[in-house]
Amino acid sequence: RKGGRLERRGASLEALGNKESLPPLPTAESRLRLALEYLDLVEEHPVGASPSTVAFHVRRMCKQEFAGYQLAGDLASQGGSVAGIRGIVQRALLYQQKGDFVFDAEKAKREEEAVKFRRYELACRQKFEARMAKKAKREGTDPSSYLRATSVPGGQVFGQDPSWLQENGT
Repeated sequence: RKGGRLERRGASLEALGNKESLPPLPTAESRLRLALEYLDLVEEHPVGASPSTVAFHVRRMCKQEFAGYQLAGDLASQGGSVAGIRGIVQRALLYQQKGDFVFDAEKAKREEEAVKFRRYELACRQKFEARMAKKAKREGTDPSSYLRATSVPGGQVFGQDPSWLQENGT
């Protein structure tokens, strides 16, 4: 997709012709301030939302700024608490106000490699699930019996038989 939602919205508003009656498009600073206000409300009225849910909402509000200031990866790594998310939004707001952001080519390269690795792992998982579904069909069993998570990460208990042997009753 070319252009963000706001650019497409702006283009559609121009096509309507009557721009005076429509609200102005939000600026980068107003989106960041909206995110800070949202974080204030999350802390003031806790409803049990997990930090990942809060990070999702903040990411939706400030996606352009986080991408421009290379903060999307930081949100994933430091977004485990509302305070961590607030720090990232405040950092983006400071970059916006002061204009002192310096693009880090090495960080961009690391983020690109991480994206490639996630795509590779997803493709491997899909191939694995296809093999297990084929095996289940061949054996006449339920495919979920092969795709169920083991009780021990990696399926291995040190000094004992692998946990998948215990789970399958072998």
